[in-house]
Amino acid sequence: MLKKEIVLLIGLMFITFTGGLHAGQEQYTNNNPVKSVKIKPGLDFEYFTMNVDLDEDEMDADLTLYLFKINCEFEFQGGLFLTATLGYSLNNYKSMIFRGLPISVELDVGGVNGYLFGGSIKKTIVSTGDFEIEGQGDFVYNYGVEKSWVIPGLSVRGNVTGKPTWMRIIVGPRILYQGFNAFHPYASLNFYKFWGTFTMDQTIEDLTGQEEKKMSGKSFVNAVLGTEYFVSESFLIKGQLELLPHSDNLDTGFLLGFKYLF
Repeated sequence: MLKKEIVLLIGLMFITFTGGLHAGQEQYTNNNPVKSVKIKPGLDFEYFTMNVDLDEDEMDADLTLYLFKINCEFEFQGGLFLTATLGYSLNNYKSMIFRGLPISVELDVGGVNGYLFGGSIKKTIVSTGDFEIEGQGDFVYNYGVEKSWVIPGLSVRGNVTGKPTWMRIIVGPRILYQGFNAFHPYASLNFYKFWGTFTMDQTIEDLTGQEEKKMSGKSFVNAVLGTEYFVSESFLIKGQLELLPHSDNLDTGFLLGFKYLF
């Protein structure tokens, strides 16, 4: 299953990059002074705190995400945007209990690093006056790096090794207002899905065991308020606040991004 997901992500990124290069080549061969594609490399930092369900045993865990992303957006004629994303993540989990191992453990997991792969698509649907309505979809995959802990209180040496893997999908419309010169505020209400697994392996001399906890976000709704600020014609700063309401609480996050326009 993991191999299929990685192949799909690599395929999406390949299509995105080759699509941009192909469009740029058409512009050159046709000697067209109008740019057929705009390339926008950028950096994003995203912070998120959320509560996730674990398996079906009515347990949950607090999760804080720090995402550092490098992306490249290609803007095509007709209001089509394709983006490929690579990055690094810090996944900070609070106390988690694993009862399915040979010896049950409760850990303050702390920070576990991971690598990010993803892509997004955005298309202008309606443009009237100073308002623009877009349809957008974003996918991020986190491949966790293993982290080990020594089990205290044993007469022999024992340790556990954990690795989180998760995915996130956001799909919905975005309304953008372009009536101001430098500021372009926007709002969106999206379908949101977060899911994954936390795999824990235990080794105590010759005794081994593994437990896999399924993780899932508690909210399926993502509300976003943000703005794009054009510092110059070729450089913009983006900031947004994200809210995920659910029956137990309100998960929150924010994003700060920088983009350069060729």
